[in-house]
Amino acid sequence: SASMASHEAQPPRPPALYVHGWGVGPEGVKARLMREYLGDAFDVRTFDCHAGGYANTITTTVIARLERFLQEQGRGAKWSLVGSSHGAYLAVLVASRRPELVERLLLLAPAFNPQGTWVSAMCQADPSWGSTAGSQAHAADDYNQTGDGSGGLRWEFVADLRQYAPFPSVSACPTVVVHGLQDMECKPHVTMEWVRINADAVISAHFLHGTVPDEPMDHGLYHFAKPDSTTLPNFAALLRQHWGAALP
Repeated sequence: SASMASHEAQPPRPPALYVHGWGVGPEGVKARLMREYLGDAFDVRTFDCHAGGYANTITTTVIARLERFLQEQGRGAKWSLVGSSHGAYLAVLVASRRPELVERLLLLAPAFNPQGTWVSAMCQADPSWGSTAGSQAHAADDYNQTGDGSGGLRWEFVADLRQYAPFPSVSACPTVVVHGLQDMECKPHVTMEWVRINADAVISAHFLHGTVPDEPMDHGLYHFAKPDSTTLPNFAALLRQHWGAALP
C-alpha cells in the first residue's frame, strides 16, 4: 500500500550513544532524558562500561568493546556520543583513536586527567591498595554503585590507565562540554585546562552555576539535565542547538 511504501522509505535514524560514568550503570537519569529528548530523531543506545563486573573493568578493555560496538552497530554510520564523567573521557579517547566512527561529542562533567585527580585520590585514601607483595588487590572504598557485588576496583585499573593521555586530543569532531562550577568530584578547572590544550579544536564549553538555592550545579548535573531546568543552556537546549540539523 501507499502508506506502507511511505513508511519503508523513511531513512534510518542516525545513531547516538550514552556512555556512563565509572561506578554507575548505563540506565541513569541522563540516559533516560537523552532518549526523551532525542528518541524521535536518533536511534539512542546506551553502553555498559562495567558489563564484565565493575571490579574487573579496565580502560583498555572498555575502549576495545566500545569501538567494536560502534563499528558493528553503526553499520557504516558515524555516531553522536554523549559521555558522562569517566565516560566522557572514554568518548574522547575513542574519538581521537577512531575518528571515522564519531560524528560529534557532548561531554557532561568530563573526568579528564583521571590519573592525577580521582584515581590519585583513591590511591592516597587507600595506601594498602597496590601491586606489591602484601598489598590489597581491590580498593577498599571507591565508586562502585552498580550493585553487581564484584567489590572495589582492582589495581590493574590503575596500572592500565597510565598508558593513556590525561588530556586527549579531540581535533576530529565538533565537541560540546558542560561542567558544573560546584563539581567537587571532577573539578571544573581541569576541564578548562583540557579546553585550553585543545584550543584549535571546534569546542563549545559551558561552565554552569546553579540557578536555584540549594540546587548546586555539582557532578551529577541533574539540575542541568531535568526537563524543567532553568539553567542557560540546559540539556535539551544544548541538544537542540548543537544537534539541531538532525532534529525535527
